[in-house]
Amino acid sequence: MVDGLRAEDRTLVARAIAVAALISFVIESILLTTPTATGIVSRLIVYPVAIVFFWGAGWWLGTRTWPRRGARLMRASLRRRLRRKHALVFLSDRPDRRLPLPRRIWEVVGFSAGSTLLVTSTLLIFDAPSGAVLAATGLMPILTLWGSFILVPYWLYSRLGLRSVDAMRWLVLPLSGSYADRLKLSNGALVLLGIGATFNATLRAGASGGEAAADAVVTALRIVASVLIVAAAAVAYYAKDERVLSHTLELEAVAMGIQDGRGMSDGDFLPRLPAPKAP
Repeated sequence: MVDGLRAEDRTLVARAIAVAALISFVIESILLTTPTATGIVSRLIVYPVAIVFFWGAGWWLGTRTWPRRGARLMRASLRRRLRRKHALVFLSDRPDRRLPLPRRIWEVVGFSAGSTLLVTSTLLIFDAPSGAVLAATGLMPILTLWGSFILVPYWLYSRLGLRSVDAMRWLVLPLSGSYADRLKLSNGALVLLGIGATFNATLRAGASGGEAAADAVVTALRIVASVLIVAAAAVAYYAKDERVLSHTLELEAVAMGIQDGRGMSDGDFLPRLPAPKAP
């Protein structure tokens, strides 16, 4: 999976997967079960096989699915922005923010785990068949990890430093914040909402308050552990090629009609005041 990578890229990917595997192992083997010597040894034997599988899934997402579909969604978002009346968008050479790798991994894990919890708890609340709940529990992490390409435009907006000019309010606004606000990409809140929904579903099933709370937290941790390695590998593989992808989208953005404001300050983007009239 790492053949052909530069040394720094290989280190980036390997470190992200190693840390994610360690956290996942601790959650599964210590926090969610009563640790025993036999159980820990058996997991140490099985875990390397699982890591290779998750590594491969992350490689496929980070190098194939996310860049292709994320770039397509980014282009569609830019076209919608340009179709607005009096749209004035500039491409700057100053990124809005540098999103660190752990932050991106958390965004993916939060999106996947939170969405899975919400779907499965909704099925439980509406008394869906146990087979449907079991199928959703298995399929939703896969679907949501695949669907995490909706986060790619947010990452690219932040990297490209695209600015929207609001001439009425005399403001220059970063498009990354606009995209995040529109899609409500608050994945920590999504996880908390999913835990709350799971708690409510378990409580409705007849469990006590303490049992329902413990079940909700355990379910959330189990889902986080199951998606963490794939998410870390996918984000690491995506991040190593983001510079090339962002450069391609820079050229396409200018070709779409977005103004090239590289080398300009934010004040240069704003419309000029009319010249004062002679007294």
